[in-house]
Amino acid sequence: MNDQAIIKALRKDDADNAIVFIHGFGGRPESTWGSFPDFLAQESALDGWDLYSLGYTTSLAPDFRGIWTGSPSIPTIAKYLQTRVSVGELEGYKALTFIAHSMGGLVVQRALLDHDDLRGRTAHVFLFGTPSAGLKKAGWIRWFKRQTEDMDAGGAFIKGLREDWEAHWPKDPPPRFWTVAGDTDEFVPASSSLDPFPDHQRLVVPGNHLEIVKPEAADNLGVQAVVNAITGEAAPGGPWNAARVALQMLDFSEVVDTLDAHAAELDDKHLIQLAIALEGLGRSGEAMRVLNDAGERGTDARGVLAGRLKRRWIAEGRESDFGRALQLYKTAYAEANALEDHPQAFYHGINVCFLLAARGGDRQAVETMAEKVLAHCAEAQKDFWCLGTEGEAKLYLGDIEGALEAFKEAIAVQPPPRPWQVKSMHSQASQALAILNRHKHLQKIDKVFREHPG
Repeated sequence: MNDQAIIKALRKDDADNAIVFIHGFGGRPESTWGSFPDFLAQESALDGWDLYSLGYTTSLAPDFRGIWTGSPSIPTIAKYLQTRVSVGELEGYKALTFIAHSMGGLVVQRALLDHDDLRGRTAHVFLFGTPSAGLKKAGWIRWFKRQTEDMDAGGAFIKGLREDWEAHWPKDPPPRFWTVAGDTDEFVPASSSLDPFPDHQRLVVPGNHLEIVKPEAADNLGVQAVVNAITGEAAPGGPWNAARVALQMLDFSEVVDTLDAHAAELDDKHLIQLAIALEGLGRSGEAMRVLNDAGERGTDARGVLAGRLKRRWIAEGRESDFGRALQLYKTAYAEANALEDHPQAFYHGINVCFLLAARGGDRQAVETMAEKVLAHCAEAQKDFWCLGTEGEAKLYLGDIEGALEAFKEAIAVQPPPRPWQVKSMHSQASQALAILNRHKHLQKIDKVFREHPG
């Protein structure tokens, strides 16, 4: 690889996460992207992400094969990408996001298929104008350049890539994967860039093949698509930010890969880890299945199952889900209370409060349970869940300011809580306020959870 085969650090703050730009055929790491990296660097929601632009050898000059030198094939560049993320500047990053243009997207796809460790570190992939189904127009110059030969729609590389991709991901590509077409891109038609992937992972932005990666303003649709996809539901800062969420999603994937194959044999601790990971990846139905299949378990595992039933009741209104969730929480609370297991008691008790309040039941019963919950919290270690449970109990007792202070303390604990924990607590607190008809305080709750620095 020649002097184009470089990596340029565009923002380096020694974060755990990095965004890596990869140019296409004939491109260069310093010029292909225009102001795209600058706009991402200015986005506060992406704090915690370093930025790089990766180069590799590619030019319009003909390859003199077997004589002097020539541009490497796409499989070779894919191995080069893997080497780059394993050695040197990118080696220490736990989560990587790839933003690739044109042929660079083929490089990323091949590398993901060929290298398990790279897949395990990849948080997001964005393919801009990538000829994933190949280029028919590449055929007439396939003898001229090795890289254009690889992009030929009828060639061996494209055929093998699509077959391998379908075999590895028979339904959907990996999570957090998007392919982006330009609405006036005549070089790579939508049939090649979009059609190989499911509809929900296809995006279209204004511009031709080159314009889609050279935005003129931060509000460009392509830039905002990347920012929105990376941030998702994450908070602008604190322990629930986009960088920490990306790391969490990779952790969830690793847990599922490790535990799902022998779910029936797991102890309570690992069963709970698997259920939380599945739900975190958007696979709630599978989380419910493994919990149901596990049969009678300890109070913690039953609480996790009850939580999934509770969420499904909120979303779908199934009466049986409400009844079963309430019964699970009540019996688990009774057991924990009898054993003076205060963390388990306040965990199940606060959920009894929530369900009783959600159904508009006996107000006195809700407040009585909330008082019991506070008593258990007083006997427990002041960790994230204890402080957050105090906050929710105070909501049911009408002490809004006390609740806000408890939630602030919860968010500020060290080490910082995981993003899914913050999101879960924020969701239940917001729902509790809505149930209690105290909507005017929702903005205050949002501010605590989404803006508190943590």
